[in-house]
Amino acid sequence: RDLHSFPTRRSSDLDTATVVLPSLSILKSHVGNFSLAQYGVTYTVTVTNSAAGAPTNATAVTVTENVPPGLTLLSMAGTGWSCPSGGNTCTRGDLLNPGASYASIVVTATVAGNAPATLTNQVSVSGGGSPSASSANDVTTITESPCDLTQNRNISVLDVQLLIDRKSTR
Repeated sequence: RDLHSFPTRRSSDLDTATVVLPSLSILKSHVGNFSLAQYGVTYTVTVTNSAAGAPTNATAVTVTENVPPGLTLLSMAGTGWSCPSGGNTCTRGDLLNPGASYASIVVTATVAGNAPATLTNQVSVSGGGSPSASSANDVTTITESPCDLTQNRNISVLDVQLLIDRKSTR
């Protein structure tokens, strides 16, 4: 057959393909209030792929923790995550199916002795073929510490001395 005998297709006749990409989201939470100068407070971070998305691809998924002034990051750890000691990121390269979540990351921190009454802790996730980064904020209430005897929202040597003096007068 002659090539010219085949019907021609107009651009409006062409099928369009929908490309489905992974769509990662992140959630951060904690339980209860924290206290001034509290050591070892924890947040839980969970990364989920949208049920309507595609599986993640070979691009590493990275979670980045951004602690506010008033918190000091101690560690990040989670099953299957690579979280370098002293860093504020965790990564992994394994597939995450649509509608599934990776194992949670536990973020451990210390509250400063002079932290404000509320802190907003922020975390983000990127990679895995997801077209955009996603972030989450967790507002945390910081209460007075039982060690803040001067009630000035700052644990100091004076507070320690007052505690010693109380103990010695009993």
